[in-house]
Amino acid sequence: IPVNNTTTLELGKPADFPSYGWDNEYGHRTMEVPPFEASKYMITNREYYDFVVHAKGYQTKEYWDENSWGWKNYRNLQYPFFWEKKEGEEEESYDLRTIFETIPMPMNWPVDVT
Repeated sequence: IPVNNTTTLELGKPADFPSYGWDNEYGHRTMEVPPFEASKYMITNREYYDFVVHAKGYQTKEYWDENSWGWKNYRNLQYPFFWEKKEGEEEESYDLRTIFETIPMPMNWPVDVT
């Protein structure tokens, strides 16, 4: 996304764009983006597990903005949507639900959250 040293972004593409796109990618929109920090590397399932389990991230309102906290509560999420909690484990653990199957949690993969 071209930023041009400002916080104003131009987003979207025309309806006749020659490649596939999701419905929310079409049209034109200008947005102001406030300053933020981002990690140099993607967050792994292991790092996010620490947030979910050790930091109680899904139970701690201070980690969320108002809209996100409301959405999380509306969806009744206690952990990421694609994680499946293993029952009967001594330590809290999860599997990962992929498109075609549920697999043991690959802790070194980037986390997939919505």
